[in-house]
Amino acid sequence: MTSILAALLAVHLLVAGAQATCTVEPGKRCGDPDPAACPDGCAQAQNLSCDATKRMCYNSPRAENQPCSEGYACGQGLSCAPYIGKCLSSPRKSGEWCLPDRPAHNCGPGLKCHPVLFKCFSDPPDYNEPCDGKCAEGLSCDRTIATCARLAPVTGSCHAYGAACQAGLECDATMRQCYHSP
Repeated sequence: MTSILAALLAVHLLVAGAQATCTVEPGKRCGDPDPAACPDGCAQAQNLSCDATKRMCYNSPRAENQPCSEGYACGQGLSCAPYIGKCLSSPRKSGEWCLPDRPAHNCGPGLKCHPVLFKCFSDPPDYNEPCDGKCAEGLSCDRTIATCARLAPVTGSCHAYGAACQAGLECDATMRQCYHSP
């Protein structure tokens, strides 16, 4: 009987020890709380805290691309992007979410916040970026897809709505092809 009790006690201690595990990596599920080491299930010694809604451990303060909200602030050089709840660089980088006219959520130098897509793009727009008529040098705004495209070479595809030809070439509207103008 004594050996059975000892075995049950050993199993209980093993299970109890397994439950009181602190999560030590960001992006992993929160472990079980331990009043001393990790009251919320994440190792405070590694500067982690548990996001209660996601039950995941994240850096404290939050790192780039980690979720943020009231009470979960972003680290230095970052700001919490409203509506998407993510820490992003401040000012924003190309392709990142932005809000025009909001300094903490605006784009960095040489970039502009697109008023419809709410993303930072080159100013003027570069190849394959959205445009409204103006593009970087050597590109034209293809209005059929509202995107900056390369200028077409001889025999390259063109059309009257912005898919333009390189300098010294013209677009044959019927053939939709660039040719040398006489």
